[in-house]
Amino acid sequence: MIELLETTKNYIVDIRRKLHSAPELGTEEIETQKLIVSEIEKLNLEYKKVNTGVIVDIGDKNSANLIAFRADIDALKILEQNNLSYASKNIGKMHACGHDSHTAILLGLARELANNQKHRIDGRVRLIFQPNEEGEGGAKDLIKKGVLKDVKSIFALHVKTDIPCFSVALKPREFMASVDEIRIHLTGHGGHAAIPQKSTDIILASSQIVLALNTIISRNINPNKSAVLSICKFSSGTTYNVIPSEAVLEGTLRTFDDWERNIICEKIKIILESFSNIYNLKYNLEIKNTNGALINDSIMTETLFGIFKEENIFEKVISLNEPSMGGDDFSEYLKYVKGVYFYLGAGNEKKGINHDWHSPFFNIDEDAMEGGVKALLAIVKNIEKFS
Repeated sequence: MIELLETTKNYIVDIRRKLHSAPELGTEEIETQKLIVSEIEKLNLEYKKVNTGVIVDIGDKNSANLIAFRADIDALKILEQNNLSYASKNIGKMHACGHDSHTAILLGLARELANNQKHRIDGRVRLIFQPNEEGEGGAKDLIKKGVLKDVKSIFALHVKTDIPCFSVALKPREFMASVDEIRIHLTGHGGHAAIPQKSTDIILASSQIVLALNTIISRNINPNKSAVLSICKFSSGTTYNVIPSEAVLEGTLRTFDDWERNIICEKIKIILESFSNIYNLKYNLEIKNTNGALINDSIMTETLFGIFKEENIFEKVISLNEPSMGGDDFSEYLKYVKGVYFYLGAGNEKKGINHDWHSPFFNIDEDAMEGGVKALLAIVKNIEKFS
């Protein structure tokens, strides 16, 4: 049975609220880093700053049994609309994806491992407080700087409000999709709206391009496979009576398979080439892959499923049937070491805590965080199975 110090629950709630009230965007997490370092120094643990993140090793320095835990620490460009005593004080920035709770849970783990003699580490544990998960390069930058050196396996949890508090959810293999950013810049010949025959109607052409792009997946990808292509931004024009000369389309592509991704990207180019010829347009296409698909190790996932059942930490241990089309750059770590990413249930309908990630009303049931610390301790307790 996993037991925590009596003060741990209040500690992690307090840390989470401090972080929630002072959110910082990716690569800007200066005060967040200071708070993490301050808490680690109180525990007399060694640490290293990497970019705006923090890396902490706990346990036997000479042991080859090294596992890692990742917590993302950045916030989002969202104006919080929650009426909370600890709501964001940084206008236009918000912890709307639960990274504040992830950070608090990992600090709770550090505190338990440093202060609670009931927990024994048969090896080493590395805590990775990672910046800029919501942006580009957060995980990649840390990997380049050696955070995975000697790591045998890695884990991360993510709070989820459509899963009830006191639950945990796992899935082997495909868990989250790869993420591509798409930007299309179209240029043509503008003119007076009353004389359309003398100009290129770039808004009409762009609209037809958007419609054509939405046929790619339905007519080129096996219906039994999962992929998403969404155009989410359409910018063009300056006033009501001028046909503009340029337009910008931006969107995202989500896939689980490189082969399917390549087909979709190629079809995007073909559609743009075709419409540019029809309407006498020029185009520039940028497709930027921010992270790959998140693929859990099957054996480790099944092992972890059994551990959570055996330790009786949660009321429900859920086996998910479907992956998410969302993305997380934890996938980048899994390109180099085996690992597992799982959901920590943090919703509570009775408390009105049911808003999804990235909502201005996002919040969690803070009772969930205690289970998060226990889940990570259960993994540490079974470190030999993952190293």
